[in-house]
Amino acid sequence: MIRIESVRIEKFRGIRELDLDLKGENFGICGPNGTGKSGVVDAVEFVLTGSVSRLTGTGTAEISVRRHAPHVKEKDDPERSRVTLKARVPSLGKSIEISRSVGSPSECSVSPDDAETRAVVDEMGSHPEFVLSRREIIRYILVEAGKRARDVQELMRFAEIEETRKALKTVANAALREKNDGEQEKTSSREQLLQLQGLEESDAESVLRVVNSRRAVLSLSPLEKIEDGAAFTRGAPDPSASSGKKIDKAAAGKDLADISENGGSSAAAAKRTEALKILDMLEKDAEALRLRRQASLVGSGIQMVEGSTDDRCPLCDTGWAREELLEHLKEKLKNARAATKLLSDLDGNVNGVIGEMKARVVLLDRIVGWSSDLDPAPSMEGLEKHAKAVGEAASALGKFVSETENVKAARAALEFEWRALPDGARDCVEACRKAVDALPETSKEDEAREFLTRAEERYGRFRAAGDAFSRAETRHAVAQRVLEAYQERSDAVLEELYDEVAGDFARYYGSINRDDEEKFEGELVPAPAKLSLNVDFYGYGKFPPGAYHSEGHQDGMGLCLYLALMKRTLGDRFTFCVLDDVLMSVDAGHRREVCRLLKREFPYTQFILTTHDQVWLRYMKTEGLVKDSQTFGGWTVETGPQVWQDADVWERIEDCLQKGDVSAAAWVLRNYLEHVAGVLADSLRAQVRFRGDGRYGLVDLMPKVISRWREKVGEGVAAARSWEYQQKLEELENLLGRIKDAHERTQSEQWAINSAVHYNSWANLGAAEFRPVAKAFSDILDTMRCEACESYVGMMDSHEGKATEIRCDCGRFSVNLKKKKAG
Repeated sequence: MIRIESVRIEKFRGIRELDLDLKGENFGICGPNGTGKSGVVDAVEFVLTGSVSRLTGTGTAEISVRRHAPHVKEKDDPERSRVTLKARVPSLGKSIEISRSVGSPSECSVSPDDAETRAVVDEMGSHPEFVLSRREIIRYILVEAGKRARDVQELMRFAEIEETRKALKTVANAALREKNDGEQEKTSSREQLLQLQGLEESDAESVLRVVNSRRAVLSLSPLEKIEDGAAFTRGAPDPSASSGKKIDKAAAGKDLADISENGGSSAAAAKRTEALKILDMLEKDAEALRLRRQASLVGSGIQMVEGSTDDRCPLCDTGWAREELLEHLKEKLKNARAATKLLSDLDGNVNGVIGEMKARVVLLDRIVGWSSDLDPAPSMEGLEKHAKAVGEAASALGKFVSETENVKAARAALEFEWRALPDGARDCVEACRKAVDALPETSKEDEAREFLTRAEERYGRFRAAGDAFSRAETRHAVAQRVLEAYQERSDAVLEELYDEVAGDFARYYGSINRDDEEKFEGELVPAPAKLSLNVDFYGYGKFPPGAYHSEGHQDGMGLCLYLALMKRTLGDRFTFCVLDDVLMSVDAGHRREVCRLLKREFPYTQFILTTHDQVWLRYMKTEGLVKDSQTFGGWTVETGPQVWQDADVWERIEDCLQKGDVSAAAWVLRNYLEHVAGVLADSLRAQVRFRGDGRYGLVDLMPKVISRWREKVGEGVAAARSWEYQQKLEELENLLGRIKDAHERTQSEQWAINSAVHYNSWANLGAAEFRPVAKAFSDILDTMRCEACESYVGMMDSHEGKATEIRCDCGRFSVNLKKKKAG
């Protein structure tokens, strides 16, 4: 993946024009809500993916990227809304540039435009999860197990595993249908073979005995065994050399007699009756079909409940008393197994009926076939129509066996009187019978020869059907074993992976809550289409996160689980991540630990962190998580975010004064001072009067900050004197003098800020009169900032929690507060 070096945003969302220099390092963006921070996040997401998640999903039906991503003043010209990003690709060892316009969001220009660069862009587009916003942090925590499973599988790119499982299931189902069809064909071909006169069994010995009796009529030597090609007619004279008849009168008469029978064999009638009886039971108990599908699922649920102490159903997350839940699931499993047995019996009976139906169709087709040789040839339309109806009934039953869905269609097929000939078919049979009766009698030799011909054909079909069934049975067994092995192996791999994720998750969470939950444990429990999350609560057992933990702790879990998942998903390719106001959700007391976690566990990941809390930004800096940051001080439609940078502030003020716009200069100065006073009040722990509404103005903060700073530098002077550090003593005394001088000037000039901002008529300041105001505050702030790293100072505590030092981020500017002990 990438590390961002810089971003240029033009006319995108609430930003008119903005350049950010990230230098490939962690970067903080701070500002009150509504100042444009998330616009930067949206811009980064857009340039990398072509989409903005904030503008998609639930509740955004009337919102689109093309219509609503451009700045509101550029909504009619989306082509001008553009984001350009320069990044370093560690895996390629080179820098790239990506640019995308809202006018063509699906297209992006890249430089260098080669296959490697395009592959990087495509990978970023396939992993939009690099952006985690505050509203999404809880998506893996307080969510039903089914949705968590989908979200986690999507994040970890496990969709292929599920797709492969479905594909193997499809193959196994197709093999089962082929096996069932093969079994039906085998049954049908056997029934047709047994219809031959004299055959009672289909085994080779019985068939060979009857065949040899017919060969004896033709004075042919008996066959010692049935070979693969059957060859029952081997050595028999050519039929055309005898009577020349095309139709065997006896065989045709036998076909007509068979087709006229009604009710079928007693075995088929019994199977039909039993199948209808079971269908009656299914129609009265609609749960049976559903229970059959649940058998495996409920069995897994019982194992999960028996191996857990959690009083929740592992299948639906509903709260239960554990023993009652086990009893309930065992009863369901018992009923499911009973339903499975019932449906298995139904399948066997239905397959028997299907076999006879197919044999009936074959007989009908055979009569239609030889009837064309009669003279005159009767019309077979009625018989063909009946054959089609029987075939459709057999297909309907075959579909029911495969899918076990449509009970009514199965009943209709079973109740269809497929053995009874309708009037049209009966007329065809009668016409054939008259024509056959008119044929000359068949000699014993011709009858024997016809028998052998038919026996050879039917036995060959029976053997082929048996072989095909054996192959289909083997294929189904293999497909089922492969499916089960894949499921077993994939489940084992996923469980192992989830255990690893859970281990990282628990370790991360324990490290940021080491004060009270250092021994925290968590577990991810996979189940069919579900992924349950249970977490420890102070050693009292594992529960869903929402059961006992506070919202702050839940948000901390969300962040930790997200990081654990990303680590396992991308590994060393997890080089870039945006956390959009996410850490504000974490309990305030644990934010320093979060900084340390990100720095320790993900040293090669570039984090872009947004926050509306200056205190939190300060934590990021003092812990070394971020070096550079950008502060937004306000926002307007015309200008977009108001960017606060010290050098820029004083330049902007001077620019306003050069133009004679004192009010604008005062506005900039006042807003910046309120911003920086808030930072310093926290870092120096100034004693500010509490306000219930949390709205602290310049008059609340700045005097307390300066007073605190003077007090602490004074303590530093006393400490340096006690240690007899003469050089440090002189530096601090000089610093204290600068502070007093600048403070006096701010006191005398402070009224000018308010009057100028509020346009009071009695305060008509000129540029020359306002410059000392800005200079006074610039000088007082300079006393609190390091020239080397340009960071403001902050209090540092000892292990006992007592302030012992004030220093900047780099440590070059420091004030020791600890005096040397006397004696």
